[in-house]
Amino acid sequence: MDAILAVLMQSGHLSARLNGQPLKLSELDQKKTGQAEFRQEHPVLTVAQKLRVRTATKRRRRRARPVMRSTMPPPLS
Repeated sequence: MDAILAVLMQSGHLSARLNGQPLKLSELDQKKTGQAEFRQEHPVLTVAQKLRVRTATKRRRRRARPVMRSTMPPPLS
């Protein structure tokens, strides 16, 4: 379990605090691991993930454009 926490801290997915003070990975030992408070950091996106988000956002914007009145069919009588 300690190794998993260390890997997540190294990758930037977790941060640790001990008595309210930030804890560096180099300061983390077995005793401090049990006493530390771990917090999830914002996820780190890869370039490919960022591009997928950008493409999806563009698609939604195109679909959300308002319809012009002149292109709407006449109302049913």
